[in-house]
Amino acid sequence: MKSYTVSLIPSEEKFEKTCKMIEDRYPNAEKSKLLHDVDDTKIQIYMLPEGQIKVYNDFEVYALYVDSDVSLEESIDYLFESKNMQ
Repeated sequence: MKSYTVSLIPSEEKFEKTCKMIEDRYPNAEKSKLLHDVDDTKIQIYMLPEGQIKVYNDFEVYALYVDSDVSLEESIDYLFESKNMQ
């Protein structure tokens, strides 16, 4: 599993954009119910034949990051290069 840091600060807007990017790039991914913790952390899990993609808007770690069994280098690069995170 690889980890990708999207932002060093939790952000609802960037969390939603990251989830949208995954949904656009992996339309066959099965989206699970959004997990919402008491500290306001949100976790969205996507299931693919190759494994899981988990997007965390984490207030305990204080970061927005993705853990993935699937290589996301091109997708994460696209997210930043396209200025979708600004």
